[in-house]
Amino acid sequence: MSAQRDLFLLPGGLHVGGAEVRVHTLLGSCVAVTLWSRRHRLGGICHYLLPSHELSGRGAQPLVDHPPGHYGTQALAWLLEQLGQRGVIAAELEAKIIGGGALFEQPGAGGGVGMQNSALARHFLYTAGVVVVAEDVGRRGYRRLVFDMGDGAVWVRYNDITPQVAV
Repeated sequence: MSAQRDLFLLPGGLHVGGAEVRVHTLLGSCVAVTLWSRRHRLGGICHYLLPSHELSGRGAQPLVDHPPGHYGTQALAWLLEQLGQRGVIAAELEAKIIGGGALFEQPGAGGGVGMQNSALARHFLYTAGVVVVAEDVGRRGYRRLVFDMGDGAVWVRYNDITPQVAV
């Protein structure tokens, strides 16, 4: 077996592959979803910025023409399609949802982009029949993620950005 190569996934990035890759990314309010098939030893990861292009008050048209990895609905659909083309069915996938942190104070009842990103992932995966086996979402901070596509393991380091108050 050859050595793994490390791949850094930028915001909006998508990747599908096998044991030859270990994927790294950095998340704030963005969400990464990892999908892994134990039987096929294949996986995929997306790092999306917004839940969908249907932004409040903007209608159904994107503000600008972004690649599919920019929006959660398109990124997750792309991952399932790519894995499906390799013989993987949704019911045999294990999903992990990471990110959706709050980096700035976000007034209002909508919960901010991070919470909306996390909620979209849960809803989309549930609807597609994919089991979510773990998640690390929310809180005020950012995360570093490593996804080992050889065994489906995901490591997350959380960094809190809550201001410390001197007493």
